[in-house]
Amino acid sequence: MRKILLALALLLSPVAAFGQGSVLGQETVVTYTGTNAQLTQANTPASAFQSPNGTNTFILSIPPQSAIRLFITNNSATPCPAGFTVQMFAASDAQVNSFNNQLSNWQTVPLQNVDGTLIQFATPSIPANGAVYITSTAITSPRVTIQVVNTLAGGCAGSLLEVFAVVTSVSVTSPLISSNSPAGFNQGGVANQVQGIASPGTNGSLVNPVVAGSLGIPVNQSFFNFGIDNLNTSGGFTLANSFTGNINIGQSPKASKQNSFAVLAIASHSSGSSTILGPWNCSPNGIGTTTTGAGTQNVGCNANIGGIQGLVTLAGVYNPASAVYNFTGSSQPEGGASVGMVFSSALTARQSTFGSSNVRALAATLSGSLIIAAITCNGSVFPCVSGLTDTQGNTWKQVGSVAITGGVPVPGMYAFITQTGATTAPTVTAAVIGGSTCCANFELVEFTGQLAAPLNFPNLAQQADALGNEVVRLDSSGPPNEFTCSVTISTATTTQLAGCAAPTTINNIPVRIYVTDVQYNTTTAGAASTLQLVTGTGANCGTGTGNLTTILYSGAAVGLQNLTGLRTPFIAPLQSAVCVTQVGATPSTTTVEVHAFLSP
Repeated sequence: MRKILLALALLLSPVAAFGQGSVLGQETVVTYTGTNAQLTQANTPASAFQSPNGTNTFILSIPPQSAIRLFITNNSATPCPAGFTVQMFAASDAQVNSFNNQLSNWQTVPLQNVDGTLIQFATPSIPANGAVYITSTAITSPRVTIQVVNTLAGGCAGSLLEVFAVVTSVSVTSPLISSNSPAGFNQGGVANQVQGIASPGTNGSLVNPVVAGSLGIPVNQSFFNFGIDNLNTSGGFTLANSFTGNINIGQSPKASKQNSFAVLAIASHSSGSSTILGPWNCSPNGIGTTTTGAGTQNVGCNANIGGIQGLVTLAGVYNPASAVYNFTGSSQPEGGASVGMVFSSALTARQSTFGSSNVRALAATLSGSLIIAAITCNGSVFPCVSGLTDTQGNTWKQVGSVAITGGVPVPGMYAFITQTGATTAPTVTAAVIGGSTCCANFELVEFTGQLAAPLNFPNLAQQADALGNEVVRLDSSGPPNEFTCSVTISTATTTQLAGCAAPTTINNIPVRIYVTDVQYNTTTAGAASTLQLVTGTGANCGTGTGNLTTILYSGAAVGLQNLTGLRTPFIAPLQSAVCVTQVGATPSTTTVEVHAFLSP
């Protein structure tokens, strides 16, 4: 029986720093003189700091070697005990004039916690007719962004606030290796505490005070309000007929903070039973067992027919182990894959529904809870779903999709998420793409307990692989992705060089071929024969064919022609092959050899 499984994982470790989102609201550049910067006027309503229409992002120019103490004063008798977050960011470029539109230029400024540790963002409790303050660590950059965000819709109604920052010169005496506790910042041991270096697999925003290499756009910028800190798709698997045993189905994406919670949406098939095994530890989530649509949905620890896995815990935070999936009595070849999500807070499953049509209905939801949808295609067409709509009018976002190969024809799966805005009973419809059939399975689960996600910048330079090695290397440096390819051509045709097929990715980074050396060895001359390197995709560069070199090389005489040591390589388009084209009245017999390397 085909199935979808949602596995939930609480990543156990001490509570550490929380984070903030990406584009949260409107921004303004603040000008000031002296040391006091007025960010908002007195009696500013708390609602003015909400997302997305409130102004909650303030950009200042500051002197080098400064620290900022931010004061939030409440001029009303209405306290604001929860809902506000404060975070600061620094940019080394004095010309940067936007945070929302230039996210890659900004890095997190650690804030000082009351216990002496460093935190990524603060959650102040603002008293009635009183004030609170938050102090940053030393900032050596000329630009700083201060975010003061009201994260709760309608939160702190009646609170009237005034916000200003005091900029103070400080001495920067931070050692090469931080002496702070790994909790919150510089996590993962000594190798991660060296300032300016983020080791692979960790969040660059945690490094104090700078990060080597470029920072990309947050991977969770579209999912901040859903609480998704990070996400990934794990590759597929195939099982032989009558397979019984264990297989690694996939793992959670890496968390950028401790005390995170992972959801793994798994698509697979099973005519027998299946169970998630250790290192995942499973406990029932209290939903019980429901009978809907295609059959019984087991929402406890074992998924015998298909459904949602119970709450599970997973050892490890920053490098979670693969989920081990046990199959018993599989009577046909099978294939599967998964989409993983890490949330910044623990979730509790409240209700679920499961079936094989493209329309599913839940009972009345709680306002503000999350609904996660997992869908597998039926038949042989992928993609099969263009999006989701529901009767509550919620906005659904696609978390990920992945193709499935091997076994029963369920060619792919999707994961979607939304946040409820009503307490009615929603009916959710999957929009089916023409020519396909949906759905082998369609599962909805409502979760509560969601909090905003942290700001998650990729910590690797954009031209580095997942091991931290630079992908861009000159040929003379002996890059690990250097290669040689060749072909012997004796007809007037276009032929792909063996070993120069279209590359795909290096650790999920799209790459292209850089040709640094070319040799033409003609052993049989051809009348008016010429040879030229070309690129394209498909068989023998038949699609999107283009010239890699503009100069034609003659095959009209026996001999060796060398073009070596190019200072500027011949650069193919992304994910394109390299071929050779021969034209002429009488084709020559020529061996073409190319030295090249792969790079973005």
